[in-house]
Amino acid sequence: MTGAVARFPFVSKADILRVYRPGVEPSDRTFRTLRQHGLVSAGVVIRHRRRGRVLGQLRCYAALNIDAALLARHDRTDEAVLAAGEAGRFETDWQPLVAKLAAQFNLYDFEAFRSARNLLAHGLAPATEELERLHVELGAPVRSVVSEEFVRIGEITGQWAALQVLTPELASKLRETVAPINSTVAALIARSIPPIDPSVSAAIAKALEPLGRETRRVAVDSFLVRASSLATGELALLRIEHSAGSSFLSLLAAIEEDDSFELDPDVAPYFSDEPLPAQLLDRIEHLRSGGETIGVAPLLVPLAS
Repeated sequence: MTGAVARFPFVSKADILRVYRPGVEPSDRTFRTLRQHGLVSAGVVIRHRRRGRVLGQLRCYAALNIDAALLARHDRTDEAVLAAGEAGRFETDWQPLVAKLAAQFNLYDFEAFRSARNLLAHGLAPATEELERLHVELGAPVRSVVSEEFVRIGEITGQWAALQVLTPELASKLRETVAPINSTVAALIARSIPPIDPSVSAAIAKALEPLGRETRRVAVDSFLVRASSLATGELALLRIEHSAGSSFLSLLAAIEEDDSFELDPDVAPYFSDEPLPAQLLDRIEHLRSGGETIGVAPLLVPLAS
């Protein structure tokens, strides 16, 4: 992986409701109540019409609504309203871009939109950068109850999913957590009556050994991965919330940030609609005759159906 990782800047209604009411089936009634109190934004709605008929609808919400829903659940209403307000402004600013990408790639439901996030990473790069900036600016109250780590989805079984931690903070926390567990298990083995078979003891020690090293993996219930429509190899944001003696885990889709691209200032005007000055033409001809090359930002070109 060459670039930084960022959260996908849009989420679904179900994503927001799972944060607001963990473990409860998402409800349109609950969402309407949040909207009435200004605790979530209106969202982006892109309708696909043909001959006057609506054939599909893409509805998504700025990922800042995740923070707003969490703050609302913790009765921090003023801060939740602030986050939802910023989410609404973000949606207004970036709706034209979402509409353009939806039309370009024929994406008219949220699952298709989210599944195509890696294809859209370049086009969404400005929105992704803006979303991350707003999250940092508004996130102090959220960071007091939630820690976030970017991960890559590993093996998924019927019950468990392995996550490779891409940021160092969680790996450090895991080592601090499992060290006393290892010591306790070792002490129990030593005091066991009757004594544990040496082969069993060795097997336990081998299983625990990776937890004491630079482990960067964690296992979660595979339901979390399925509920977030994630698959093996994909990037995600793992959110760990500590509240009233309990911990809640959730996953959100993430993408690799597209590297910003800038043309060399000597040749950038060559790609402008403005007439080129004579001295620049001479400069470009000099570069061309010397065999120089320039880089051009990649384009997203949809294949014909």
